[in-house]
Amino acid sequence: MHAMRIIIRYCTMKKTDPKCKPEWIIPNAAADLEDPLKADNYTDFPEFKKYINNPVPQYKLKNLLNEIPRQFRDMMPPGFGRKLDQAAIDAIKKNCPGDTCKQDTDEHKHNRAVLGDYEVAMLRLAYPNKSLAEIDEIVETRLQRTYAVKRFLYGRACINEFAKPADNGVFDHMLLTLEQANTLINKLNSSLEYSHVIPENKKIRSKRAGDLLYFKIAPKRQWPIGKPIPYGFDKSLSEKQREQIRTCIREISSKTCLTFTELSLNGSAPNISSIYFVRYITTSFCGISYIGVNEPYNPIYLSFLCNDMPGVACHEVMHALGADHEHVRPDRDDSITVNWTNIDPQSYDSFALADSAEYSSYGISYHCDSIMHYSSTTSARAYGLKTMTAKVNPAVNDPLMGQRKGLAQADVNAINKLYCPPQADCTDNSNFCGGWALQGLCYCGTTAQPDCYMLGNCRSSCNFCNCTSHGIN
Repeated sequence: MHAMRIIIRYCTMKKTDPKCKPEWIIPNAAADLEDPLKADNYTDFPEFKKYINNPVPQYKLKNLLNEIPRQFRDMMPPGFGRKLDQAAIDAIKKNCPGDTCKQDTDEHKHNRAVLGDYEVAMLRLAYPNKSLAEIDEIVETRLQRTYAVKRFLYGRACINEFAKPADNGVFDHMLLTLEQANTLINKLNSSLEYSHVIPENKKIRSKRAGDLLYFKIAPKRQWPIGKPIPYGFDKSLSEKQREQIRTCIREISSKTCLTFTELSLNGSAPNISSIYFVRYITTSFCGISYIGVNEPYNPIYLSFLCNDMPGVACHEVMHALGADHEHVRPDRDDSITVNWTNIDPQSYDSFALADSAEYSSYGISYHCDSIMHYSSTTSARAYGLKTMTAKVNPAVNDPLMGQRKGLAQADVNAINKLYCPPQADCTDNSNFCGGWALQGLCYCGTTAQPDCYMLGNCRSSCNFCNCTSHGIN
């Protein structure tokens, strides 16, 4: 795929080269590619050295069950990478006659190639002294590892015999850092159901979380509390597109304690940790981003081809702040039904439950109207098929899924939990606290008194941050 990505880069710009096959050309893309991408073109059909797929580093994992009080072990959420139940496996398999679900489509190849080029362009802006070959290898390694995560996930779900994931560069429509991908691979290759990486150095950080990043184990993924978050625009964005993003920024800052400051970049890349908005030429995604703070900066790719683009921008900014998709929360099956018969078998990663060992809901209940929820027809095998249905009042809640009109109250509460005093100043000592709080474990049965363990360890999820009567300040 490394060679193929560069072939597609070349052939999209050099359509008349007789060596270029039609499937190597991205339709209608060449005229729209931005200058950083055009500057990286080869003048002749590329010659390639063989890409070396380096082994995944082996991380030490800690079994979190050893730290869980015995009385809470029966109240644990589903573990990461569990096998699907047989009914779900059979439903997905029915839509995979022969090898139909094991093919790499042209769309997958094109998406991977274009995304790879954008990532190359971003790194070239950030590191002008690095060679194109060096940056290519960095990006290709990350793309390879992202796909490896998906392959492991398919194996754990027991659907890999008849389906393989789309090799399109993303995981659940998001970007993974190399460290995040390596961590996930180590976890999926382990027998432990709930685990954390034991860091051997400061560079190893936790992966994404389900709904909200549990920053206690991933402090470098959190933006500094109490300080404005810098953001800037790539030169590819028009003034109209910039104003749509500013509408999103105003939406977040008007409803939460967060503040933002706009950088004057004048066509250059940010030289500080910041959010960097880039126009992304694709019809496959509305937007793509990383979760939490990313180095050297956080690119947010926006197509500006979807409805409600200010809301789309807010969805991606929420990712950068540490929020994941609502519909992959480990407790989602209490609130919605996934219609496995209708999903695209090569998009299973869009429905795989998030890692409950890295996830915390911080006691915020499931909401279909969250700006982090996808639509009820997302990743369907055919247009319009329902892939998700609300268990309560679907006539009302199904249309709310995927709304991008603005932040729901649950989204505001999430930001407050992560960044706004007093919640941001008091923390949970376990990432499982959010789930326990939603199961009513904050208080002791008939006494209505705070549970001693929860009072001392789950202050944020149980809303004990202002609690002083029991000696907690």
